[in-house]
Amino acid sequence: MRAAGTALVFLAALLAARAGWARPHLVTATPAAGAHVHPGKLTVTLTFDRDLDPVRGRIMLLGPAGPPQLLMVPPPATPRVLTADLDVVAGAYTLQWAASDKDDAQTTGSIGFTVAP
Repeated sequence: MRAAGTALVFLAALLAARAGWARPHLVTATPAAGAHVHPGKLTVTLTFDRDLDPVRGRIMLLGPAGPPQLLMVPPPATPRVLTADLDVVAGAYTLQWAASDKDDAQTTGSIGFTVAP
């Protein structure tokens, strides 16, 4: 009986750990965290380790002045990539992103970068 209880606890722990693996993870980002970029037009590219729900990706830009800006994220040409185009001026920025896969597993994160004067 005790062995069955131990096996049940082990199985529950394994399933809980697996649930953490089941969400999308950011693999690469452009600009990278801590990057220094030039002012002007910038394409943000976020690449994940699994296919995303094409309508649930969001990217928010927090800049040096003004309110946060929700960026237009077009339907992805590649199912693991979110992109957005924006114009940036000198200052510190943070990109906050949210993405979901087709099984509704959600993930969020942020990336800070600086635009040189």
